Amino acid sequence: MKHRPSALPIAVGLVAVHKAGRTLESRKTQRVEEIQTLTRSETESREQQWRDFFKMNCNALFQIALLLTADAVTAEVALAKSIEDLDISNSPGQTGLAAWERATAMRSIEIAQSSPSIPDPMTRTMLQPALQPIIEIERFPRICFVLRLLLGYTTALCAQMLGIEESGVRMLFQMAVIQLQQKAHGIRQLVD
Repeated sequence: MKHRPSALPIAVGLVAVHKAGRTLESRKTQRVEEIQTLTRSETESREQQWRDFFKMNCNALFQIALLLTADAVTAEVALAKSIEDLDISNSPGQTGLAAWERATAMRSIEIAQSSPSIPDPMTRTMLQPALQPIIEIERFPRICFVLRLLLGYTTALCAQMLGIEESGVRMLFQMAVIQLQQKAHGIRQLVD
């Protein structure tokens, strides 16, 4: 009588291989879930950083947009559109404010072409008191003044942003300074 190999060891071997495969598969699934949880956590953290960043800087950048556009609604639109220009795939970090500031300035300048050159009275009241005299400057000198003095941009960068020669930026800046001096002189005469 021939001895036939028992099917039992083969079956046990197949069950063990199957269990090992299931264990390996469950470990892979668990690792994928851990990575997804970490990614979700990092994304939530980054989103919270951006929310905090926007809350902390929104008013200051609205003031800049308001000075550049001389209109509250236009400034709000420019500020909202500037957010679209930001790369929010990374945390705001140290360059976030500079990037948002520049995007706000660019959007404000772009949109300001269609806004009124004379600000409405409500716009003035929305500005911090120290900035209120600036809104009274004519549009293009005011824009150069804000870019050069308040934002600290170079003459070359201002010229690039405005699409004019550097000499034009210098002239417009000087006009803004003269207009501010005249306003200050007029206020002093009223007080005296």
